[in-house]
Amino acid sequence: MNCCLKNKYLVGLYIIAIINLLVMHYTIFTTCNVERQLDDLVFLDNFLVVIVEVLLLNTFFTLLSWGRLRLAAFVTALTTLIWAFSNVVYSRFFCQYLSLSAIGESSNLLDPFVLKCLVDGVRPGDMFFVLSALMAFFFYKKAAELRLTRKVAIRVLIAILIIMGIDIMSHVTYCLFSPSKRYASYMIHRIFTEQWSSQCYYAQPVYSNFQRGNLRALACHLVDIFSGSKKLTNEQREEIHNEIAALRPYQVYNDSPAEIRNVIFILVESLMSFAIDMKVDGEEVMPFMNSLSKDSTIYYNGKMTSNITLGESADGQFIYMTGLLPLRSAITITEAKKHSFPALPKLLAKYKDLQTHMIIPTAPSMWSQDIMCERYGVKKLISTSDYKRPHGVYLKDEEIFTIADSIDGISKSPFFSMVLTFSMHQPYVGRIDETFDKENPSLSSSLNNYLNACHYTDRMLHDYFDKLKGNGLYDNSLIVIASDHHVGESALTLPESITERLIPFFIINGGVDMRNIWEGKCNQIDVFPTILDVLGLNAEWRGLGCSLLSSHYQNSLTEDKWMFSEWMIRGGFFE
Repeated sequence: MNCCLKNKYLVGLYIIAIINLLVMHYTIFTTCNVERQLDDLVFLDNFLVVIVEVLLLNTFFTLLSWGRLRLAAFVTALTTLIWAFSNVVYSRFFCQYLSLSAIGESSNLLDPFVLKCLVDGVRPGDMFFVLSALMAFFFYKKAAELRLTRKVAIRVLIAILIIMGIDIMSHVTYCLFSPSKRYASYMIHRIFTEQWSSQCYYAQPVYSNFQRGNLRALACHLVDIFSGSKKLTNEQREEIHNEIAALRPYQVYNDSPAEIRNVIFILVESLMSFAIDMKVDGEEVMPFMNSLSKDSTIYYNGKMTSNITLGESADGQFIYMTGLLPLRSAITITEAKKHSFPALPKLLAKYKDLQTHMIIPTAPSMWSQDIMCERYGVKKLISTSDYKRPHGVYLKDEEIFTIADSIDGISKSPFFSMVLTFSMHQPYVGRIDETFDKENPSLSSSLNNYLNACHYTDRMLHDYFDKLKGNGLYDNSLIVIASDHHVGESALTLPESITERLIPFFIINGGVDMRNIWEGKCNQIDVFPTILDVLGLNAEWRGLGCSLLSSHYQNSLTEDKWMFSEWMIRGGFFE
């Protein structure tokens, strides 16, 4: 160890590795939402765990290189640099650390459009990583070649134990000097549950990665994968059934549904409520959807909270299809595609004898849409593979609604159709609608471009509705319009006057009593039971949300619902 300390360039490589990880953590900390309030010790935890991770990585690479400390330190610096840069760019798009499930879906991350989004996430400040790489190469050239000895190994182990001891003692001291927290059970909870258990990783992945480091979070996920199916205990099943029974009064309401043959669910990419009634230079951004929101025969709620987590659009789709909340520590579809669910298309086919199809703007394998369609009970998937005309990486909304119209015309009624739009997807770096040249100089360029995309999608939706009316399907169809999720702060800068990123929900031809339906704040998870109630489907499974038609509606998204959803997804509750 003495020879290592005397070699300032070797020490420099270790310092570079530590700084790489610290830059990553604090970049994500300042741009992503942390799931809980932090106290000062969390920052000490972060600093100490970064040192431990660098020591562990260096030890690993030292063993791989047969004891060559110089090479191991250099590889450690480059590894932390690549990992840090990947996490920073990924977090700007997904507002999360890279998870093992995201790495497992790397084929999707390499999709040209996703790559474009990730590249758009690069900022001038990321030149730090270029400088870090140059410094690492410089130090590597200057450092002396040293070999691992037994003394060095023992002292590294002692250093790790000392750092861990300092961290534990800092929490013990914190409890001892806090009168309200000076008791053993809280001390054990703080040290064991927060420092060593996997609980925080599953429920609070951003907090967990920041406080306990990436290696531990990845290790928790690996253990989770190799431990196989999470078989539910009798106690867990009983708790879930009790929750379902308690929700029943908030779900069953409509015993006289409207006579509707078809169900058309339009899932609009990244639509937020404020855009619907917004004007730019006196011109409406979304005149058609704004007219729908003001129609007294149409149910409109612009106060819905997005419940997505790491999976973004796939999570929104999963919530609407199953009535469950997504996983918080992993991309939901990586686990959900292993199981079966009583999803909306499956229930419609069973109770209403509807034919089912879905139209997506991407390749069928994108985010495992082909597999998830099977899990949802969708019999036919139409994607870019089925669009025979020249097109880009994804289908524009004009192309999507053209396909939808053609499929509607040949579909045997009654049918369920789900249509996914895409043109409002970030990054908002250009304008796509030449018919809307309005721009507000007081708004950010990203917001002006977003509103331009909103106007385009609004026009395409209007055209599609005209075609539905022209072919006689409009009056005979329940039409649901919902947004898959909100747009995060890192992708879209909003003015201070817009304080919440809420999303809209429309029910058209639902035949519901507008005097009693809930019009206040709600959640995405409430859409599933609401649609079942609108259609009068008295299915046993009605999701974990509350129907907006219920006179007892409660806007509640409890920790228990998140926990039960995780149990049900991972434990194969419905199988």
